[in-house]
Amino acid sequence: SDGPVGGLGEMNVNEDLLGVREVRFLKGRCLGRASIDADTAEARAAAVSFAQAVIAPIPADGSKPTDDDELKAFVPASGAVAGWDEDPEDTTKGPWLINTSAFDWINGGGKPFEDNGFEAAAGDKYVKSGQPWMLNLELVRMKDAAGAEKAFRGAEWDKGAAP
Repeated sequence: SDGPVGGLGEMNVNEDLLGVREVRFLKGRCLGRASIDADTAEARAAAVSFAQAVIAPIPADGSKPTDDDELKAFVPASGAVAGWDEDPEDTTKGPWLINTSAFDWINGGGKPFEDNGFEAAAGDKYVKSGQPWMLNLELVRMKDAAGAEKAFRGAEWDKGAAP
């Protein structure tokens, strides 16, 4: 079932994707998705651990992030999460940012995000030391926590098996 994970926010794992595990999370005014290109139990645990590290500094009260720089600051720098470094083959160095519309970010499927206060999305690609895994992180800033909750449900980011 869905629910808080160690007081960090709501998190779940989508295991229905072919060859991928996707961890989706909600805390305060931020929604996130971390997808790893492996479907093993070890990769699942690594993706959940990565997502927990991303969630930890995000305020549950929705007080931050209030601007693009604060959103990008929640995207971990290379090496900030133990064993994870920015993908050296990624042509976009540092976190990418989209702050125009949810449709630009999600290829036309961003209605729940736009309808509920989409402000920006940021993310990066990472590789795991000693493993052939690649992880994509997307972190979305909504206008407020209530809008984030509605977007989370409306976009069905709340579907999946609890970790």
